[in-house]
Amino acid sequence: MGHTESEELGIHHRHEKLEALNFEAPRKISLLPLEGGAKIQPMKIHDISPLISEETAVFPGDQKFSRNVSLDFEKKDGLLLSSIQFSAHLGAHTDAPNHYNPKGIGIHQRDLEYYLGPCQVITVKLKNGDRIKPKDITGIEILAQRILFRTNSFPDPNKWNNDFVALSKELVGFLADKGVILVGIDTPSIDLADDKILESHNVIFNNDMAILEGIVLTEVKDGKYILSALPLKIKNCDASPVRAVLIEGPMEWESFETDSPPQHSRSIGMAPWKE
Repeated sequence: MGHTESEELGIHHRHEKLEALNFEAPRKISLLPLEGGAKIQPMKIHDISPLISEETAVFPGDQKFSRNVSLDFEKKDGLLLSSIQFSAHLGAHTDAPNHYNPKGIGIHQRDLEYYLGPCQVITVKLKNGDRIKPKDITGIEILAQRILFRTNSFPDPNKWNNDFVALSKELVGFLADKGVILVGIDTPSIDLADDKILESHNVIFNNDMAILEGIVLTEVKDGKYILSALPLKIKNCDASPVRAVLIEGPMEWESFETDSPPQHSRSIGMAPWKE
């Protein structure tokens, strides 16, 4: 993950301060010690969230991003202070069940373990406007409880196109039977733009799964990662923006079970990938 010139300068200054305090400046971010605690496992963070700005595309008619600056250093104020307004479905976001079913819960009631844990990135190559079906991932073993699809069908987060690829209800059911608890996609929705029934959302609801939409996977290879995409705790809201990242690096988890669909009674968060 690259840094801008100003970010690099900030990192340099932080390292200088650490060295002045006799701390070693961090060269790598780490997760967990190896067995016995002798060494530290390095990790790499992939930011899969698009930049949010006034240019970020939204569904036609939805609320675009806007920011109002009420206090500003340029106006001789003592601090910078602003407020923002935008659709809860802007950029990288997760839908709450009450978005697609009147009996669904709001995002503040959602179990966070859906959005944190082992995941798998899978690329599919379909023409725009198609839905991904189980046959499109024939030969690909489902290795984790969170599956992210790269379709490359919504290439510019700042330019709306109506013909992005979506998920089929058959695929969602197939993944649910494999024990998957979250599905994500690099488009604004897991359903087609003109789908008023929301057929894939409905299968998500019936299987108590979670959704991650609007992510950017162009710089990420297929394979196994740790996903972190926690929603904000907004009371009764139908969705929440997330800062979605993929963490690359070995981690130790319990054994992964995919023999049965998700159940409320079983732990959903820390089950890892299959080997």
